[in-house]
Amino acid sequence: MAELQQLQEFEIPTGREALRGNHSALLRVADYCEDNYVPGLPDFPCQYLSSPPFCLPVMSSD
Repeated sequence: MAELQQLQEFEIPTGREALRGNHSALLRVADYCEDNYVPGLPDFPCQYLSSPPFCLPVMSSD
């Protein structure tokens, strides 16, 4: 029971905050990449990661 309380009171909220911080940092990286790299790339098909804003150009293997 003490483990569950530790998870609920500390581990889960701490992990949630870390995820929020990482998400925010990744959004800033995505914005930076779009602003500095994407406009100069040719129109390759995109491979989506977790959601459409994270579109990476991929070259065809054909």
